[in-house]
Amino acid sequence: MEYYPDNEEGDKQSKIKKTLRLRKVAYQDEKNRYFEFLTNNFEITAQEVAYLYKKRWGIELLFKKMKQNFQLHYFYGENENAIRTQVWCTLLAQLLMTVIQKKASRGCSRSIGNKLGRGLI
Repeated sequence: MEYYPDNEEGDKQSKIKKTLRLRKVAYQDEKNRYFEFLTNNFEITAQEVAYLYKKRWGIELLFKKMKQNFQLHYFYGENENAIRTQVWCTLLAQLLMTVIQKKASRGCSRSIGNKLGRGLI
């Protein structure tokens, strides 16, 4: 595949043509679902490519949940440390929510409510 890269201003550089080599990988999972992926890594197996995409998709879903539940649409600080701190706090809050939801779905909601009321969780 050939393309013309952008310069720092975002404009196409018509004089520079680059070639991108890709391979199409097909994978069928244990539920007989068929997937096709494009990758520029020629050294890993189709199963490894599918595994990596599955893990990346899980990360995408996590950030989608975080944006929905915690209004992570903008950052309060401008430096790297402030952004990292906000993301870590949001991840911890999401983790706590997930634990509470799982315990509540198992019928432990009364004990969770009592602990929350006493400030133990």
